[in-house]
Amino acid sequence: MREEFIKVDKSKGRVNRHLTMIFYKDQDSVIAYLPSLIISGYGDSEKEAAQMVTTTVEEYFRSLLPQPLSVITNELKQYGWMQKKYLKKQFIPTAFIDPAGILRQFDLPKEAFLKEELLQVTN
Repeated sequence: MREEFIKVDKSKGRVNRHLTMIFYKDQDSVIAYLPSLIISGYGDSEKEAAQMVTTTVEEYFRSLLPQPLSVITNELKQYGWMQKKYLKKQFIPTAFIDPAGILRQFDLPKEAFLKEELLQVTN
């Protein structure tokens, strides 16, 4: 799977993101979860859950983009992201996503099915 990153291009007014999304079933709903931003969504299908997460992520970055880069940097640091040393527009995660940790975090049974997918969004 490709590496996660967030690229903030304030001059073009765009944010390009590659984020790991985890899907799991909780009773009758499918949950989509982005551990690197602590954002989740749900639906009757993976597609519905992913769409809810995508919309939330788009709104989150739409609200961040007008802020100075220092504010964006501080916000992303709170979620464990760091700015690349020489590519100042690009952020990379500092935390490892552990599927077993997700099972514990949401109190899911050990046999719960987790599916990992890369969410790619530009706005």
